Amino acid sequence: MRKEDDRTRQLTDLRRRAQVLLSEPNDNTPKMSSEDIKTLVHELDTYQIELELQNEDLRHTQEELNSSLHRFSDLYDFAPVGYLTVSDKGLILEANLTATKMLGAERVTFLKQPLTAFIVDDDQDTLYRSRALLLETKEPQLCELRFQRKDGQVFYGQLKSVISTDMDGSLGQFRAVITDISKRKELERKLASKNHLNEILLNAFPCVAMLINHKSFEIVASNQAAKDAGAFPGATCFKTWGQRDTLCPGCLEPALRKTAKVQQAELLLHGKNWDTCWLPVTDDLFMHYAFDITQRRRSEEQLKQALKMQAVGTLAGGIAHEFNNLLGVIMGCADLAREEIPADSFAGKQLAKVMKASFRARDLVKKILTFSRKSHQQQAVFHFESLVKETIKLIETSLPTSVEVKLDIPSGSSSVFVDPAEIQQIILNISINAIYAMQEKGILSISVKMAHLSENGAVNALPAGKYAVLIIQDTGSGIKEEDLPRIFDPFFSTKEVGHGTGMGLSIVHSIMESYNGKIMVESEIGKGSTFRFYFPITNGLAAHGGVDILPQQKGCERILFVDDDLMYAEMGSEMLASLDYEVDLKVDSSEALEAFKDAPEKYDLVITDQIMPNLSGEDLIKEIRSIRPGIPIILCTGYSTQMDEKKAEALGVEFAFKPIAKAEIAKLIRKALDG
Repeated sequence: MRKEDDRTRQLTDLRRRAQVLLSEPNDNTPKMSSEDIKTLVHELDTYQIELELQNEDLRHTQEELNSSLHRFSDLYDFAPVGYLTVSDKGLILEANLTATKMLGAERVTFLKQPLTAFIVDDDQDTLYRSRALLLETKEPQLCELRFQRKDGQVFYGQLKSVISTDMDGSLGQFRAVITDISKRKELERKLASKNHLNEILLNAFPCVAMLINHKSFEIVASNQAAKDAGAFPGATCFKTWGQRDTLCPGCLEPALRKTAKVQQAELLLHGKNWDTCWLPVTDDLFMHYAFDITQRRRSEEQLKQALKMQAVGTLAGGIAHEFNNLLGVIMGCADLAREEIPADSFAGKQLAKVMKASFRARDLVKKILTFSRKSHQQQAVFHFESLVKETIKLIETSLPTSVEVKLDIPSGSSSVFVDPAEIQQIILNISINAIYAMQEKGILSISVKMAHLSENGAVNALPAGKYAVLIIQDTGSGIKEEDLPRIFDPFFSTKEVGHGTGMGLSIVHSIMESYNGKIMVESEIGKGSTFRFYFPITNGLAAHGGVDILPQQKGCERILFVDDDLMYAEMGSEMLASLDYEVDLKVDSSEALEAFKDAPEKYDLVITDQIMPNLSGEDLIKEIRSIRPGIPIILCTGYSTQMDEKKAEALGVEFAFKPIAKAEIAKLIRKALDG
């Protein structure tokens, strides 16, 4: 390496000396040795060769540069987009051939023209705003404009502009790229028209309706009902409609794609029931529509509940009819036996227990019969607030001291047509359940409010009108959501075995149905439950609510006593005889009619059962009244769907439910005989 460097220095020195010699006059040229001259000549030859090689390299470089420039010019001129260079005053300084063809002008006449000359007047403000924003932010700007060719044709273009600066950093020219987007705009127009048509078709559906992309699940179009539910075009159906990040549970789109057949299912979404359907439209699209059937399902559940209650009521009525006859015998015999035995004797005390149990059994049968009849023995118009207050007084003493009772009962006088015993039963049943739910520790709130429901503000299908609302609220454990629809089912109970029969709420429900009222229940686990009872308000005058108790009254009249149950008939005959009445007993209604025909003036009173073979009590009454119109009659029944107090009143007879205590029948007989 050092030798080469020395050689280079020597050659450089020789060139310098030769240049000096050539630059000096000839007479002063120093003498050179022949060896030096040979060396110098050799070096000059070498230098000439080097110069020729350098010239060849320069020529090749120039050719490559010209070729690159030609290729760049072609790429620039024949690019698929138009390139423009625009001065700071908006004049076109440079343009490729594509830009000139787009705007329909020759390059010579095109240059030095203002860019605005090729833009529709209404869109020039858009260009000015884009340029102002470009100068302000120094960031590339994009806008869509309508360009106008020299021949007057208009096309949509996208203009992207950037700013360039001079070497000194001052603002210089603008570079712009024009892209013809006419085809895209036409597609957008067609798509918008198609989407508009889709929306018109979808809006014809009286439910939520959407067009959805198979692959992306993006909503392509949706009707107003879908939009109201949050399903807007551009978003995925499961995100906006289902409020999820994945497919909704129960979605049948995969099955639709696989079979290309209509799919249908019922889904529970957002707490509502939806009857949904998936229909194939194209390879890319399917239609999804959904009817809100929540109210229909509620109505169906209410119908099922009503049918179940009706079935249980029919069963209960049949059982109660037979049981009442047996209970009547027990009560009557015990009542008669007590008159023969000292009350303080062992037997007397046992019979008193029998009578007490019999009365409790009779009350139980009355509750069971609530399922199967819609009339009430003591139904009348009462002041609702007073009834509630009296009932609370009765139950307060039996409540645990650890339960705090809060009352909010106004001093109003809302009139309701009810049976006081059933109001007591409602409050007692709900209170007992509340105490159980609170584990005998908590707050029991009872209040009465007035509600005036309009046609638009009806509660749970209640008709418009005025209602007295009984509200019973507790701070107990609450009722599970899945149990709420079943709490009024007969024999359904959330209590432990041995702590409930499951009949309490069923009876309460039946009572409210008979009053044309409704029950609303709200419950939250860990916070408690609220029961609201809606009682229709009536315009009638309220009764005083008292029941007169008269001592047993006897008589000497002759009574025709008719009942097909022999045991009950014999007991009834003995009871009437103990009241000093003369009794003709008949267990066959046809025989009773024949006996009456034979001696119609013989009898002062007729007591008959309603449900009997051959002739029913009602039929017997009509036959007897055809013979002797004015004879007093008492109609008794343990259960009947064909007879109630109003029908008995229409027949002009007294009415009583079996079993009947001796004091009660004694009073009723005197009422029938004495008027």
